Amino acid sequence: MLKILVIILLMLNAFMFYKLVWTESGALQLREIQQAYRTLEERNKALVEENKQLSRTIIALRNDKEYIKNAIRREIRYVQENEVIYFFPQDNEP
Repeated sequence: MLKILVIILLMLNAFMFYKLVWTESGALQLREIQQAYRTLEERNKALVEENKQLSRTIIALRNDKEYIKNAIRREIRYVQENEVIYFFPQDNEP
């Protein structure tokens, strides 16, 4: 009788260990979820920083005439009267 009880308890322990480690709610799945969470947190931080930068740009475009002028010159290569722009070929070789 004691042998049967020990065998049943060992089987129960083996089943519980299996559930603890390898099932959907087990330790291996928990590790994967934690890694995915860390990855998403890093991505979220990067997006927050990008959002702050875009907000600063929007505020500057609404209020700062000099910023607007420089943005126009940079983005569409606007040239004022009596200015000349020279474009030089870029060497891809060092």
